[in-house]
Amino acid sequence: MTAQIAASVLQALMLFLSIRHRPLRQRMLYISFRLWSPNTKGLKSTTKLKKGTIEMYDYGLPITNMQHYRQPTPPVYNMANIPKDVPLFLSYGGRDLLSNVFDVNLLLDNLKDHDKDKLVVQFREDYAHMDFIMAMNANQVVYDPLLSFFRLH
Repeated sequence: MTAQIAASVLQALMLFLSIRHRPLRQRMLYISFRLWSPNTKGLKSTTKLKKGTIEMYDYGLPITNMQHYRQPTPPVYNMANIPKDVPLFLSYGGRDLLSNVFDVNLLLDNLKDHDKDKLVVQFREDYAHMDFIMAMNANQVVYDPLLSFFRLH
């Protein structure tokens, strides 16, 4: 099995598991349309969070990283540099395999000094990754609170 086929199969499985609030038939149809364009770069970049750092994409070779970043390793994002008074709305799901609770807690730890009235954190225990855009109830549980946040700030 080639790396590209393996990546496509992995992406299809991750995608299937990341859509929980749609009927099975709709999930299968969506996956069949997505299989033709595997995005291994996106899947690979999520592993950086598992190391405890939040960094740009690693191209795998120091020379390629040098071409993109002018340094042999990807730069680390310093979330503490985000101005403390910038309004932030973070929404995440308990069943998300791509951006899990550990990842979000790492980010929130970096934002611990952020103005509390400027930071809204929404946790949806039953949501997987794609549910935030595809769930039947996303309008009520995600977008309505997000729009209210925008109106407030």
